[in-house]
Amino acid sequence: MNSRTTGGLAATLALALVLGAAPARAGTARHGTASIGNIGYRLIDLTPNDGIAPSIEFSSITGSRYTLVNLYPAPAYQSAPDYRMNFGEQATTLEGPGGSAGGSVQGGIFSATIDIGANSADATSSDSGIFFSLSPHTTVIFSADTSGELAFDPGQADMTANARLRVEIYPDDGTVLTYTSGVHIELPGRETLPASLSFSAGDSELSGRLDHTAYVLATVAPVPEPAPAAMLLAGLALLPAARRRPQPG
Repeated sequence: MNSRTTGGLAATLALALVLGAAPARAGTARHGTASIGNIGYRLIDLTPNDGIAPSIEFSSITGSRYTLVNLYPAPAYQSAPDYRMNFGEQATTLEGPGGSAGGSVQGGIFSATIDIGANSADATSSDSGIFFSLSPHTTVIFSADTSGELAFDPGQADMTANARLRVEIYPDDGTVLTYTSGVHIELPGRETLPASLSFSAGDSELSGRLDHTAYVLATVAPVPEPAPAAMLLAGLALLPAARRRPQPG
């Protein structure tokens, strides 16, 4: 075995030992938040002289306001999570070895937060069952303040933060039209956006459903253990020596 082969073998074996000794990636901290608040509306009378006062009537489904958090015991998002869910205006938190997740509906502000390490998690706070009926010849403008923030290494995880207004409109023809406005981010950083959606009723009432949601998700792809890679490198390093070994006979 010549000196070049010996040097290459030593370097490769050293790399293999380093890889074999290194633990699987624990994952850096990942942080995400989303919030929506200051939710309101404004009415505009399109025909002031028609004798119809502009109005909007709301009705809610019981249990439509909730917070839900999931912590996954492994990096795979498909694994069975530990979860907690509450209805009404309150906070929901869940902590585990991999981090924490929380959702809150308090004072008209819907928020979701996750602080997670190597595993996956998601958090939601939402009110998804507010139905409305808008008077004829009236425009309604729904508005809210939305924000989202993510801090993570894109090479190690995928994250999403959503804070949005969403409206379904039910025209007389039986179709459903869906509109959204707000923050949606998938890269590290912070974004704030005033959300706004407007709709107008014609000669008849306009029916629809309003929901507002804050949602944060972190998914982490599993990382292979380095030990098999180290064994492979060590085996490859021995091949040149095997080729140069004198054959008997």
